[in-house]
Amino acid sequence: ALSRRDALQLATLGVGVALQPSPALAASVVENAASLIGIDDNADIYYPDEFLGTWQAVSMLVGMDTPQGSEIVPNSKELDRMEGYV
Repeated sequence: ALSRRDALQLATLGVGVALQPSPALAASVVENAASLIGIDDNADIYYPDEFLGTWQAVSMLVGMDTPQGSEIVPNSKELDRMEGYV
């Protein structure tokens, strides 16, 4: 069985190779690393079996930023309301 650390090292190797000019080689390395940890090479995203089931999640607004300024926000009242939660 491949440890999480080994899998991350393999993934890092794939990223390093991906920065090289050969896309075919990079794809081959990434596909090989993925297959070693049981990821289907056609999958867009992989979730471990431990993630199966029904989850309840809670979110909390901890900050808000308007990089282009609050003047461009179409509904300024909604922006003011959201700022009240921070």
